Amino acid sequence: MINVFEVERRGYQEGTNPMMGEFKSDVYVENICFYDKRWLIKNIQKEMEKIKYIFYGKIKTNIILFYNEKMHVEEQNDATFDRIVKSVCQCLKGSQGIYIDKCQIEKLDIAQVETNDEPKITIEIYGNIDEYVLKPLMMYEMPDGLFYPISLRIWSRDGIKDIDNEQKGILLASIYKITKELTYSNYSGSYTLNDLMITSNKYPMLNGFSKENVVRAGFDCCYLCQWSKDKAFRVALKRLA
Repeated sequence: MINVFEVERRGYQEGTNPMMGEFKSDVYVENICFYDKRWLIKNIQKEMEKIKYIFYGKIKTNIILFYNEKMHVEEQNDATFDRIVKSVCQCLKGSQGIYIDKCQIEKLDIAQVETNDEPKITIEIYGNIDEYVLKPLMMYEMPDGLFYPISLRIWSRDGIKDIDNEQKGILLASIYKITKELTYSNYSGSYTLNDLMITSNKYPMLNGFSKENVVRAGFDCCYLCQWSKDKAFRVALKRLA
């Protein structure tokens, strides 16, 4: 019998999944209040390199700054609290981060804590237990004009493996069908797309993002006019009809 918790724990240690939808990391710094911006970004990015997945749904983020008061007083630099938080958030989003775009953040809590221990930044992210995918990603344009993340890798009983054309075709066809139906329904009334999704009980399996945001975040985009000609997609779409 498969021990789900053990599988989850092992994946978390390997960086292939969050722990029941939760991520936590400590980034140790020489001085949390007065820092070299480039050094801080470099160290956070180094932590992000260990993470092989990315959240695509709504998340809650906690950033806790643990600083040493003695170091705070003695240091002459004038870096600010806001600049530190901004640098941290910048490293967490995008193709090399742990979530796609800042629009996913439902709640952001920031705290400063004085400590006698080594200064550090604690980063905590809480998402839905299933709303994450493996890196690398391709962002596919759908009929609603938004771009949806499709992972090039999947989990299996034998470990992580590359997604094949048939699996990708099925996934693309499923999202395409739902977003097309909802978009066309929206043309005939004043409801928002979100209202239609709720009333029709139909939801895309992934969240959609604007082209501007995904390009700025460093993701590769695949446009509808390009990928919709794919044979595997056409076969899967016909089966769903």
